[in-house]
Amino acid sequence: MRKHRIFILILLAMLLFSVSALADTEAYTNGETGYTALIEDDADLLSDEEEREVLETMIGMTEYGDCGLKTISENPKSSAKAYAEDFFYQNFQNHTGVAFLIDMENRELYLAVSDGAVHNAITDAKALTVVDNVYTMASRGDYAGTAEKVFSQCTSLMRGERIAQPMKFICNALLALIIGLVICFEVANKAATPGETTDTELITAAAVTFAAGAAAANLVNKRRTYSPISSGSSGSGGSHHSSGGGGFHSSGGGGGFHSSGGGGFHGGGGGHKF
Repeated sequence: MRKHRIFILILLAMLLFSVSALADTEAYTNGETGYTALIEDDADLLSDEEEREVLETMIGMTEYGDCGLKTISENPKSSAKAYAEDFFYQNFQNHTGVAFLIDMENRELYLAVSDGAVHNAITDAKALTVVDNVYTMASRGDYAGTAEKVFSQCTSLMRGERIAQPMKFICNALLALIIGLVICFEVANKAATPGETTDTELITAAAVTFAAGAAAANLVNKRRTYSPISSGSSGSGGSHHSSGGGGFHSSGGGGGFHSSGGGGFHGGGGGHKF
């Protein structure tokens, strides 16, 4: 009798564990495309109602590819990027789609985009824009709103629509300001620095300040001197020879490199700390 009670307690514990695990997982499969939307809220950031609302937003993305949301409190991988890519590959293999990770250990958001039609529309630059537009929401603790906006932006991009790019405009404005300041500095510096003297100017100045006088001889005294005739003298001269030569030789070589790589997940994405 005691053994039966222990067995029943173990069975109830397993049932409760299964119910708890299912409560943190939501899934939907599009009957027409076969693509799946999956939520695994391991960090327990969303309520049951919020999970259903986020899943409703993700359904639109299943018209174009698989999509997954993963939240974690601990990250055993080397980075949020590595975890998001592994999560996508483990659940969707080589299908086209996206996976959005909320990494609470590293306080980072990452949107992984696999190769294919989805990556053609959601490029790495656009994936970065998507997370740029939501990281402030995550920093305020609005994780459901963050996930909903991520997947709604992804769906908009797949439909050929535009999304807001405030960070891009801010960066462009700052870049224009910096370029303007550099140009102003160069103009002011050039105006304050005297120009260099040319060779023609130096020669002209030397001709004006320097003049060579002609040589002249003046008679100042006369003297008579008697010298007897003496025998002549002889002299000799010589000659010299010179020779020389030389040369040089040079040689060189070249080289090359080889690279290789591979992996399970193929694609790109973008991330942002929060």
